[in-house]
Amino acid sequence: MKILATCFLVFIGLSIFAVAGNYEVTITRNDQDRYEVIGKDIFIHTQNCYEYEYYSGAILKMAGYRGKIIFPNSKKQCDVIGVYGLSNQNAGNYQVSVSRESSNLYKIVGNDMYIKTAACVRPGMMIEAILSINAGGRGTLYMDGNECMVIGIYSMLAL
Repeated sequence: MKILATCFLVFIGLSIFAVAGNYEVTITRNDQDRYEVIGKDIFIHTQNCYEYEYYSGAILKMAGYRGKIIFPNSKKQCDVIGVYGLSNQNAGNYQVSVSRESSNLYKIVGNDMYIKTAACVRPGMMIEAILSINAGGRGTLYMDGNECMVIGIYSMLAL
């Protein structure tokens, strides 16, 4: 029984260790508390981060869904409340409630997913909308008679 318990604790420890990681990334700030990882379909969502970094190296220290981003140029760091990657959403039409987070970024209310749009300026919170996704992951977001081109759906990554 002790061997089984020890093996279980070692397995849990290794599982936790395997999820945590440090990543060297090149980022650029694209909005308040949003940093895009250059060359990847990934963005980093920070909390109260005022570092104006453009095409700069950074270190992302993650443990599951949360972590820190360290900016070597300024020697400052910020809390990371999520890292989001392009998801493979099934084609179809979805009724969603969205809130505008920033330019061309809408959060799907009730989950940790974002809709990245192009040239969409519809402000507001809790907007009822129809999200139409095609087989390639792009589509259209219909809100109050307005149409916005959808570039992709992003979901939270565990790193």
